[in-house]
Order: sequence, then structure tokens, then C-alpha cells
Amino acid sequence: MKRDVTSVDILNRQILPEFPKFIRSVLSDVSVKKYQFVLIDNSSQQDERFRFRNFVYPKKDAKIYVPTRVIKKHSEEIAGD
Repeated sequence: MKRDVTSVDILNRQILPEFPKFIRSVLSDVSVKKYQFVLIDNSSQQDERFRFRNFVYPKKDAKIYVPTRVIKKHSEEIAGD
């Protein structure tokens, strides 16, 4: 178990160093139900608001996980329009 948490923390530091426990909290939320997963779409063309989600195709109980900085960035873009 320790190795699993360490691997998640290393991945988190590589993707989101300013939010050190973000992916761990996402995994905690997703793992409440059995057989759930998190999709981390780190491709360059992916909108960062949809980078962390629990679905491949849209579904009824879909969740999107967004770090605070992404919300602030897109709120400022909308306000600037």
C-alpha cells in the first residue's frame, strides 16, 4: 500500500506540483464506489478543465475534478470577455 501512495504522490508532483495532494483526494472520492476509475488525460490538446475525470464517454453520474488554479484562470478569461 505504501508504494501505491508513493507512486500517486510522484505522479501528482509531476503533473500538479502546486497541489501536492490533488490526485490522492480525487482517488479517495472515486474509490467510494466499487470498480471506479480516474482518467488523467494529459495530452497537449486536452482542455485542462477536463483533464481529470471519471469517465471516457459522457454518462449520467460523470464527475470532473478541477484544481483551483484552473477554475481561477478560466473565470478570469470569462470576466475579460
